[in-house]
Amino acid sequence: MTAPLQDIRVVELAEGLAVAAACAYLADLGAAVVKIEPPGGDPARGRRLPWAANGGPLNPGFQMDNRGKRSLTLDTGRSESAEVLAELLRRADIFATDLDPEAQGRRGLTLAALAAVNGRLVHVTLTPYGSRGPGNRRPGNDYHAFWARSGIMGMMGEPPSAPSMQRPGMGDHAASINLVTATMAALRQRDVSGRGVGAEVTLHGSGIWMLAADIASTHVAQRNSPRQERPRALNPFRNHYRTRDGHWLFLVMPQPKVYWAKICRALGREEWLDAARHGSYEQMMERHEALVGELDRLFAGRDFEEWKRRLDAEKLIWAPGAELPQVVEDPQLHAMAYFPALDVPGAGRLRTVAAPVRIEGVAIGPQGPAPEPGQHTDAILGELGYDAARIARLRGAGVLG
Repeated sequence: MTAPLQDIRVVELAEGLAVAAACAYLADLGAAVVKIEPPGGDPARGRRLPWAANGGPLNPGFQMDNRGKRSLTLDTGRSESAEVLAELLRRADIFATDLDPEAQGRRGLTLAALAAVNGRLVHVTLTPYGSRGPGNRRPGNDYHAFWARSGIMGMMGEPPSAPSMQRPGMGDHAASINLVTATMAALRQRDVSGRGVGAEVTLHGSGIWMLAADIASTHVAQRNSPRQERPRALNPFRNHYRTRDGHWLFLVMPQPKVYWAKICRALGREEWLDAARHGSYEQMMERHEALVGELDRLFAGRDFEEWKRRLDAEKLIWAPGAELPQVVEDPQLHAMAYFPALDVPGAGRLRTVAAPVRIEGVAIGPQGPAPEPGQHTDAILGELGYDAARIARLRGAGVLG
């Protein structure tokens, strides 16, 4: 079968990660994505995680979020670029941007302004907080809008320590899935109505969607959900414990009574089933702090591999507190083909991360590495009808970099 978005053309004009990641996802689904970069290239090309620096030309993060695209370098701040943008968008199905609405208005890139160029254009915008309301012009990225102001940060970490930090790009990648969803829904609406439609996603809204169970409960309870203190967990079987060889494992049994006999067998504590000597299950759970302490001692008495065998033998719900070197070697992830390879010119082969969807009979995945800055500028302009002399004039004027 053909890729789901094989005939869909996307124009990406963005400074942040969320839109870039969403457009990489669309490219994995078969869309033809033109990435507009400023002369000199997207600044994200120079941003790397310091602990992952290898001293070479490879930028794994940029490859992850820009694979399968074509690059056109264009100084969109110059008036001469408007004609090029208009020609691109006249042929596009989707325009994805994180320019704020005011900047879109100044450059004639709002949905209303572009309707005269392409009446069937799907116009997708990402903002930190939204296009209306008292925070509509407030700057922010995923650390601010997704992580901190949404309430997620305030829920993370064990008291009395400070809330934990977000990992780079985590909020952007969560928002990118919402962007893809919004884009597909808007595309469907466009195809039904025959008219262009606008869609908006916010980092802030993506954060509260991630925290939706707590937020919905707070509307009712009108109180803050407490951060869990591991030694005082109300449910000791929804908690993490350290093994003798220093690994963490996470028990995830919200209703441990259902598994009580299996838990006792896995822990080698069949005597806990004897209510006459140890009290009922309910009485043991009431002494939850003492039970956590007992579990700490038990798990610290055996190595991780032995606990893995015991917990799996009883089909209990648990997971390792995996570190990233373990994650990238996880046989389950490899069986699901979640780490496809990219051949990056000049840098070799790179394992990246697949879009987390599967469609029967369709090969979904990277369509190639990230482009070099402006790698496809001349070819794209040629497709728009620009001849070599006209391209040379634009390049000489500094419009193309």
